[in-house]
Amino acid sequence: MEEAQGQGGSVDFGNYKISSSELRDNLNSFADQTGYNITVVGGDRNAARNASVGGSKGSRHISGDAADIVVRGSSNRDVAIQAHNSGLFNTSIYYPQYNTPGALLPHVHVDLNPGHDNVLMIYKIIDGSDKYLPW
Repeated sequence: MEEAQGQGGSVDFGNYKISSSELRDNLNSFADQTGYNITVVGGDRNAARNASVGGSKGSRHISGDAADIVVRGSSNRDVAIQAHNSGLFNTSIYYPQYNTPGALLPHVHVDLNPGHDNVLMIYKIIDGSDKYLPW
């Protein structure tokens, strides 16, 4: 298990690879700023793995500059808002709890999508379809 320690918090990358050194650095900076002990629960994916977990076809996980994170003891809602407010990520997406079979587990997605400029979104299931809405 790889762990990077910051002054204010830490990032546990576990067995997840994140190709982007910029994203790894930004996660460490986010941990330093917030004091969060961040656990990475998703990183790089190939197209087949991405499809198997329900990822979008244009997922930044395939590009290697996205991570899914959780912070034990903090709500994902608060983590998503702080990730957005930090300005370290181009996209922050809040995935709330859904009691629906097949729904994605609660977490926060952050990425360096060059087509976004500090966008905050929320994942919702509407009429049985996955939606990403401005938040």
